[in-house]
Amino acid sequence: MWTSTQYRQRVRGSAWYDLIVTAAFVTPWSFAALHGLLSGLSQALDLPGSLPPFAPMHMLMANLLGSIVCVWAVLRIRDPQQVYGRYDAVGRYLFATWQLYALSMSTQPGHY
Repeated sequence: MWTSTQYRQRVRGSAWYDLIVTAAFVTPWSFAALHGLLSGLSQALDLPGSLPPFAPMHMLMANLLGSIVCVWAVLRIRDPQQVYGRYDAVGRYLFATWQLYALSMSTQPGHY
């Protein structure tokens, strides 16, 4: 079992990870730069397919995701309570569930 200090370190560490990974999603400008970087990387590595251009609604969803995740991350960095870690675990479970659902739907004809 983790000590209180270890648990707080885990909560804070996962918050830093979230902040670093999603910071570029917060504004339309930072996300456009990230999209361009990833598109260029995909072309440079000669990967099959390409990233589609984002419509305004896609951009809105990306910015909303980035905004709420970054605010949640800052809260956990500043005050890494055990209860926040538990809520975060539930959120990660839900996020993974919807990713798996989307993946399963993308393999069926007529979906997405």
